[in-house]
Amino acid sequence: MIMLRRLYSITCKAPTPISRREFKQKLNRLPFASVTPHQPPQNRDWRNEPHISNKSLPSKPIDIRGVDAAAYPHLQKKLLLRGIPVLVQNKFFSVKFVDSTHHLSLVRKSNIAYTFSNYGTPVLNDNSLAIAFKEYKGTYKNLEFFKSQPHGTDTACARIQYRKRVKRSLFEALHHEIPNSSDTKIRSVSGIFLFRFSTCPSTAEDFALVDKDLKAGIATILRNKQYKAKLQLVTKQQNKEFKNGKALVKQVTMENTLGAKRVPGYYPKLPFILEKI
Repeated sequence: MIMLRRLYSITCKAPTPISRREFKQKLNRLPFASVTPHQPPQNRDWRNEPHISNKSLPSKPIDIRGVDAAAYPHLQKKLLLRGIPVLVQNKFFSVKFVDSTHHLSLVRKSNIAYTFSNYGTPVLNDNSLAIAFKEYKGTYKNLEFFKSQPHGTDTACARIQYRKRVKRSLFEALHHEIPNSSDTKIRSVSGIFLFRFSTCPSTAEDFALVDKDLKAGIATILRNKQYKAKLQLVTKQQNKEFKNGKALVKQVTMENTLGAKRVPGYYPKLPFILEKI
């Protein structure tokens, strides 16, 4: 009985209350107590954000962003994309470009932006293997593998990795062709690069070709007078046909969340629409 009483007094004893002084001392020892929240500068101008500014190239690949979702169906409308001249084409993708004067550029999220679509990716990432895969009638034809359609962009992870790699190549190509800040050259490459992916690069030689072709594409925008003249003509025609994007602008989502403008460090989702309002 005595042992039970002792055990009860130990296990069921009320905890000693913590004094206010001790509580404050413990708070001061918390790991994040000395960390002060980031406060954006009082006079900060969002136009100088690295992904928005047209005075400098993107400082990181992440500064090359996308477009509002309304741009994708608009591109398919009346074969808008077909009229735009091809900038780069190889076995991995084709690229077209619209500059900042094209009405589609109103809905870009960064000064230099890009879009992407997957089209016609062959099974096993190779046309000859795709034919052999389709024609196979051997012992293993009933396996689940041969009932599927495995290709280089059949998973979200593969698609994300492909886009990231292409974006990094585009970023490096821009800095390679425009090593020094030049307002004229930066304005020339301001706009949207429209990628259409087919097969996926997988070897060092493949990625070297991607890098080489994107550098050549940037050089074309900067120095090929024939390409520039054709692009300007198409831009003028499409702006007139679509009334400078009035219908497109009505379909966009200006902000992703309610109250976005009240968040510290705010910058607009679609900064280039604001310039026209």
